[in-house]
Amino acid sequence: MARPPVHRPVLQGQRPALRMLAICALYVTAAAAQACEGLQVEAPWVREPPPGAGAVAAFMTLRNTGEHPLVVDGISADGYGMSMLHETVRDGDRVRMQHRHTVSIPPGSSVELAPGGLHVMLMHPATAPRAGDSVSLTFRCGERSYQVAVPIRRAPP
Repeated sequence: MARPPVHRPVLQGQRPALRMLAICALYVTAAAAQACEGLQVEAPWVREPPPGAGAVAAFMTLRNTGEHPLVVDGISADGYGMSMLHETVRDGDRVRMQHRHTVSIPPGSSVELAPGGLHVMLMHPATAPRAGDSVSLTFRCGERSYQVAVPIRRAPP
């Protein structure tokens, strides 16, 4: 008759490694919880561009639900060569886009990114964006970041 296998604890003699793994898990969890701490993205959407367009605009509301001021100082988008915050500026009868390096959001406040105002400009798409697709946007807040999937639509939600 065969003897039953001897079961030894898998982590026997590996407690320091287990402790290190637990510490790393706590660090990653804490970092994720602080990623652009307080940033909430509401009703995001990207307007479907006409065929051959080299740029598209993304719109949404950025809300600071935290207790401290929040500064968004960068943005990137998967599948696009360049992404930046733009503001539509009217100068008499001229309208132009101006790059915004940062957007500050006081605690409990929000900033609207809308057509004709502040928006995210996504340039040099790798493939033609179409309604029904989505774009992964990453907002940077200093050393922290926040990622959100943004649907591409023909019209506002």
